Amino acid sequence: MKIVGNVRLYWPILNIRTFLCSRAVLEYLQDSPEAYLVIEKVDLKDEGLYKCDVTYVNIHDDCKGVNFINFTTL
Repeated sequence: MKIVGNVRLYWPILNIRTFLCSRAVLEYLQDSPEAYLVIEKVDLKDEGLYKCDVTYVNIHDDCKGVNFINFTTL
């Protein structure tokens, strides 16, 4: 476990791509303000803080670049 600010990381940051790539997909529609991270076969180890960093082709004032989602398994 590693503590970054007030966030506890239980999985090494560099391994997130490896363990999630085969089970997750980002679903979105072009020109839509919404996107969804869909994770198949959700496991307890998937619980944590996910960061979504968006890169825009055309940047304007209302572009939000970073969102954080606290994902909790029940």
